[in-house]
Amino acid sequence: SIACIKRSDDFMVAVGCELGALLIRRNWDIITTHYAGNDNITDVKFIKDGESLMVASVDNNIYIMKYMETAYELCYFAAIESGVPISLDVSKNGESVLIATDKRKLLIMDANNYELNFTYQEVSSIQ
Repeated sequence: SIACIKRSDDFMVAVGCELGALLIRRNWDIITTHYAGNDNITDVKFIKDGESLMVASVDNNIYIMKYMETAYELCYFAAIESGVPISLDVSKNGESVLIATDKRKLLIMDANNYELNFTYQEVSSIQ
């Protein structure tokens, strides 16, 4: 999976690979190499204008990395109990992330505090 974003004067590219490998480049220079678990990465998405990067993995986790001065660092992960997260989609306003699982479940994660929202009102209010 590949995600791209223009951040200030830089062009950022994140590539998720097999066995959890994650390669992040800034202007084609490698700035970060991480492992998001030990299983295949199913999707990667920049959120908050590249301030953070979300990574979905076959190990049933969502990994969140924050940009710290010169590189992305792992700051949080969320276990997804309702299946393997296969797709991430950021809302128009950038405040929420829709997570689709292999069990046909849809989850909403708040992009500010990384909490999963489950109430009908919270889910139906996302655009």
